[in-house]
Amino acid sequence: MTVMSQGRQTAREKFNLQEYQKWTKTTENGRVASWDWERQLAYFGLGIAGESGEVAEKIKKLFRDCEDPDGSLDSGYREIIGKELGDVLWYVTRIASVVGLDLQDLFEANVSKIEDRKARGTIEGNGDHR
Repeated sequence: MTVMSQGRQTAREKFNLQEYQKWTKTTENGRVASWDWERQLAYFGLGIAGESGEVAEKIKKLFRDCEDPDGSLDSGYREIIGKELGDVLWYVTRIASVVGLDLQDLFEANVSKIEDRKARGTIEGNGDHR
């Protein structure tokens, strides 16, 4: 979304990954924010499992209910899946924060890892150490 809504900045205009990471902390439930890191990690870990399950559920229903005759993705389902992925992103970000990882660093390390696998022809296959 690039259009300003009622004079407010869009998320794209407002945040980079580090700013987004800081912002997610401000959206935590106050009770959760008061917990120690171990309890927060468990809570956010369960949260990401639940939200990932919701993504899987939407994809399952897409296969069951919404395949257009021409094989294209229904735009309504694209939006629904996008909202669930946004929730997953929030939980990924909160977990990263709880364990002291910078989201930008994670992004860059993942790009490097995937680019290395691509260069070595090991994108396909199994295991973390391909």
